[in-house]
Amino acid sequence: MIDTKGAELSILGAFDFQTYKPSIVTVEHNFVDAKRGAIFEVMTRNGYKR
Repeated sequence: MIDTKGAELSILGAFDFQTYKPSIVTVEHNFVDAKRGAIFEVMTRNGYKR
């Protein structure tokens, strides 16, 4: 587990999902809709599903 202190979207946006493919990723979003939608977009674009 890595506590990113609110930088989840920035980190996921820069993460190299082509080289590193974790089988499970959990993300805390605190139900902020804009952040939640953006994180969902990054993850689905990289082949992950909820």
